[in-house]
Amino acid sequence: MITTRAISFDDPVAPVPRSLSPRERGPSRAYRLGWRVGTTLLAFRRAVPWLLLVLGGPVTLYLLPALLAYHRRHPHRHGMLLWNVLLGWTGYGWAAALLYVWWVR
Repeated sequence: MITTRAISFDDPVAPVPRSLSPRERGPSRAYRLGWRVGTTLLAFRRAVPWLLLVLGGPVTLYLLPALLAYHRRHPHRHGMLLWNVLLGWTGYGWAAALLYVWWVR
């Protein structure tokens, strides 16, 4: 005995038989679940400013001694950039680089 189930397009998880034509099938399952074409791109476009703030702020703060050295045309600005990148993660290296940039002219 074969039993059939009535297809309701209001049920978001109801499987739709492929024997029906696209017009008879109604909206796709992804559409019924609320997914839209281009949603990922839209979400990415909204996330870019937040990513710049979240990642750009700490990177700028981390490279602050090197940025100050280049802004003030410090005689050892290239060395300060190298020092900052290699030893800035320790905290002591970052503070030493900031103090050296600030006081030595």
